Amino acid sequence: MTEQPSEQKHPRRPAGVTWLVLLVFILALARLLSIIDIVRRWDLYRTLDTSVPVGVLAGLGSVWLAVWAVLGWGLWTCREWARRVTLVAVPLYGLLAIGQTLLFARSPYAHERLPFAIGLAVLASMVVTLLLTRPGIKRVFGAHE
Repeated sequence: MTEQPSEQKHPRRPAGVTWLVLLVFILALARLLSIIDIVRRWDLYRTLDTSVPVGVLAGLGSVWLAVWAVLGWGLWTCREWARRVTLVAVPLYGLLAIGQTLLFARSPYAHERLPFAIGLAVLASMVVTLLLTRPGIKRVFGAHE
């Protein structure tokens, strides 16, 4: 007997997860564009007195590009490991961004926008945690393993 479309083997990906995937891929694209910019203007960046060495910026950008791209694919295909790693990666990304500002930023502007960055990191972490820990979402991810 053939399987009817309504008798799907795996539940559909929830809309909230689809939106999260879109945001994760946007983060990956942002990292890719920043790496391309660093590579294209390497000589210029080297002459600037940046608070973080250009190679470190490129390296961190490359790591986060890989993380967001892999997590985006894992979330899109509803892999349980991607759900769990995303619950760690989003707060970690926020903490590292805040830490980098605290440790290396020299301009008053960077320190003035720190409360906004902290608020955004907390909000993003809360939204992702609330979304990915809902029983229905966990069930969808578990069904795809």
